[in-house]
Amino acid sequence: MTEIIKPEKRPEQKNNEKFVDFLNLSPEQKDELKKRIEENNGLVRIFVHPFFNKITPDYNKERAKKMKAMNLALQKILSLPEEKTPPILFFEEMEKISELEENIQAIGTTEFKNKVYTVPTFRKDPEPAILDADGKLIRNPEKHWKIMNEKLKSVGIKKIIIGGMEFMTYAMGRTSRNKPDEIKFLGCVGEAIRRLSDDFDVEVSHLTFPENRQDFDEIKQRANRV
Repeated sequence: MTEIIKPEKRPEQKNNEKFVDFLNLSPEQKDELKKRIEENNGLVRIFVHPFFNKITPDYNKERAKKMKAMNLALQKILSLPEEKTPPILFFEEMEKISELEENIQAIGTTEFKNKVYTVPTFRKDPEPAILDADGKLIRNPEKHWKIMNEKLKSVGIKKIIIGGMEFMTYAMGRTSRNKPDEIKFLGCVGEAIRRLSDDFDVEVSHLTFPENRQDFDEIKQRANRV
């Protein structure tokens, strides 16, 4: 069933040159982004809900260690000058976009040199929150991901390194002795990978949680044992 959500006012972007609404780029902003993407051979970084989880007292040591490592690496990326890293897109819940600067500072980012292109999403879902012509927000993942992928292609994106919160995987049983297990992606990052992989070369970043790239590589190795 299609879920209809009452029209909401699009969260206003802060008057900060470091945050740019990807869905509403001006011609000048689009040209600038296309140039950066071309300089990086079509590569961008996408982070899905990067601040969805926060370390709490009930976290075990291994879980807390993973999140601290991810936050530290994200801090370093955001502190790099634009010419030192591919363009960065944050898929963030639309009601939390206004908190991005605060969250970036909360992980220890003292020198925020990079620019972040924001994509508002529905709550607990990576589906882009794209307004219909009549101003309503209606969940329609097939439609919205198609629009999103076309917008990404329009600026020259070819490859995506994806990270963020809520990334899990599991290997389904193989259908043949000579075929590896099929790996399924779960969580918000997993769903974004599934939707983006139809049109782009998608690589899983080391900056994912609760499973990270090392966990994913181990699952791939087990799945490929035939």
